[in-house]
Amino acid sequence: MLLIKREINGSLYAPLNGESNKDDSVSRVTLFAKAGFFSRISFWWLNSLMKSGKEKTLQDEDVPMLREEDRAESCYSMFLEQLNKQNQKDPSSQPSVLKTMVLCHSREILISGFFALLKIDVYGKFAYVSQTTWIQTGSIRDNILFGSPMDAQKYQKTLQRSSLEKDLELLPHGDLTEIGERGVNLSGGQKQRIQLARALYQDADIYLLDDPFSAVDAHTATNLFNEYIMEGLAEKTVLLVTHQVDFLPAFDFVLLMSDGEILQAATYHDLLTSCKDFQDLVNAHRETAGSEGLMDVTSSERHSSSAKEIRKIHVEKEKEFEAPKGDQLIKQEEREIGDHGLKPYLQYLNQNKGYAYFLIASLFHLIFVIGQILQNSWMAANVDNPKVSTLRLILVYLLIGVTSTVFLFMRSLLTVALGLQSSKSLFLQLLNSLFRAPMLFYDSTPLGRILSRVSSDLSIVDLDVPFGLLFAVAATTTCYASLTVLAVVTWQVLFVSIPMIYFAPRLQRYYFATAKELMRMNGTTKSFIANHLAESVAGAVTIRAFEEEDRFFVIELNICS
Repeated sequence: MLLIKREINGSLYAPLNGESNKDDSVSRVTLFAKAGFFSRISFWWLNSLMKSGKEKTLQDEDVPMLREEDRAESCYSMFLEQLNKQNQKDPSSQPSVLKTMVLCHSREILISGFFALLKIDVYGKFAYVSQTTWIQTGSIRDNILFGSPMDAQKYQKTLQRSSLEKDLELLPHGDLTEIGERGVNLSGGQKQRIQLARALYQDADIYLLDDPFSAVDAHTATNLFNEYIMEGLAEKTVLLVTHQVDFLPAFDFVLLMSDGEILQAATYHDLLTSCKDFQDLVNAHRETAGSEGLMDVTSSERHSSSAKEIRKIHVEKEKEFEAPKGDQLIKQEEREIGDHGLKPYLQYLNQNKGYAYFLIASLFHLIFVIGQILQNSWMAANVDNPKVSTLRLILVYLLIGVTSTVFLFMRSLLTVALGLQSSKSLFLQLLNSLFRAPMLFYDSTPLGRILSRVSSDLSIVDLDVPFGLLFAVAATTTCYASLTVLAVVTWQVLFVSIPMIYFAPRLQRYYFATAKELMRMNGTTKSFIANHLAESVAGAVTIRAFEEEDRFFVIELNICS
């Protein structure tokens, strides 16, 4: 087993800092150009630049300049020189531009081709536990299985080695308890142990553990080290990153690191005898552990006296959990069913003088329709009238048209004002509800669901509802006005229009029912897509480490479909 220790502050590779280049700004070159062949293969040449970027924001002077031969003018001169050489060798033929470019950069092309052929083969399966916990929304069992089939004996042994059995006994549904988004209803130690159980259940060959004991107490960390690493991973290759010195003697090899650099690499006993910094680190840790042990002894009586109270609290908590035995933390999103009539629109108009804006806008549109009728009537009645001059005919027609246009413009302004005031009122109510909601609401409501409400749903309220409402009134008014004019001019049209008025709304009901259900399905499924996508992005490193990209991609496609 291999252990990486990150504690000592200092730099062993000061010459790689690039500070020597600051003395002579003219001779500065890129780190890649100065790097050797093996340094380029291992990307070691990036070390000093990454270290500088970690400590402070990089400035222009921190980034080395290009070598003279790597600049554009030098490359162009080299290209012309090679082109002239080809002309001198064979003046009768046209020189090849591609061949010239290859001759100019043959060394770089060979190195790039070598890098392209490099392939790393890992003979074994990886399992990764990140320092920052990543938990999926779902049950504890789903998080541990992580797409693998259920094996009861193996699963029970995994829970035991991960110190999760007692925690599951306190939960109302055991390992079937739903975990809130990002594991909000779990402690940091519980989330870390679920991650460890997920890695152990995969039965991988190589385990990468990034400081897995940082979120648990010392007693639990010791149990995990003995049960999980020393026994559960005894036959595995383990790369463990930790800051706890107590576990170092158990490892085959120790890498002492600082600021991303390997300071020392040896066994624990060799480091203890040869590295002064490592000796100081171990001694300081022992002194700290001794003082903490003394504090534990002096406070043991207080801990033992409160043990009964703690057990009593756990019993009460269990009773509280057992009360809603059939409920889970995260519930399915409710979806409205059926037709609610005009109730949603009346609630919308009831927001912040909405009725006033709506009635005035409807009145202005009615005036606009009447103006159109008068305009057409005036033109039809007086176009052949010799008593009305052409100038008067055009002026009156133009005056009626301009007046109607003004009322139409006012109707549009009132529609915008209606949408603005109502949307502002609804948004403030929604914001007030979100800020005043208890923590249980955020624990049981996925973030994607909240984002769907405040984004796409509010967009419909802002843009679609006010204009759709006024356009429906406008279309109805225009339709009935046109039918009235037709009935006055040709009353026989009523035989066609009356049945059409009767049957058209009834035919539209079939469309409205389907359209409403599709809109509701679209609104409720968006939150699942957003939530799953956000979870996948947050856990991309873990997903790739376990090679589960295809499974998550299929899940995303199934949600979208």
